[in-house]
Amino acid sequence: AFARRLAIEDEIDFGPERTAWDAAFDDARMDALMTALLALPAALRITERHAFWTAVLPDLGKRPLPAAIGDPAEARTRFDTALAALTQRSLNRAA
Repeated sequence: AFARRLAIEDEIDFGPERTAWDAAFDDARMDALMTALLALPAALRITERHAFWTAVLPDLGKRPLPAAIGDPAEARTRFDTALAALTQRSLNRAA
C-alpha cells in the first residue's frame, strides 16, 4: 500500500508552492522544529512559531511562497539559524 501511495504521489503535481517548500525544508528540519516547539510551554509556542517563521521567511504573505522562500540553500541557512536561536531560548527558559 505504501509503494502504491508513493507511485500516486509521484503522479500528482502539487504546484510550485509545494516544490519550493520541499526544496528548502526537508522532513528532518521540520521534525527538529516541531521538537523544539514542543519543548516550550504551550502558552509560548504560537509566539515562538510566529517569530521563527518571520525570521526564516520575512516576505511570507507579501509575496508568492516560491518568491518568499527564494534560494533554497539560503532558506535552509535562515531556517537553521532561526532553529538554533529558538533552541537557545528554550534552553535559557529551562535554566
